[in-house]
Amino acid sequence: MKAYPLSLSLPLAYHVFGGDLIQSRLGKTGLPDKRIAETWEVSDVDGMNATVTNGEYAGQTLRELTQRYPDEMVAPGWVGPHFPC
Repeated sequence: MKAYPLSLSLPLAYHVFGGDLIQSRLGKTGLPDKRIAETWEVSDVDGMNATVTNGEYAGQTLRELTQRYPDEMVAPGWVGPHFPC
């Protein structure tokens, strides 16, 4: 695996209890004008899977990279179906 800092997409969760604190308190920009309850910064959860947005691995999901390069993405000898959450 070619090592470089991965930029990931930012899966968002919209719920009735969401608001604008993620934008105002955390300074997140470029988010939709909706009530955002959660941002999933590094996610391998079904339906909320982060995707690489830069470099050689752009377009691949965190799950795909973890399955292909488990030692590099998690730890040497790690075995599991998904990136640890």
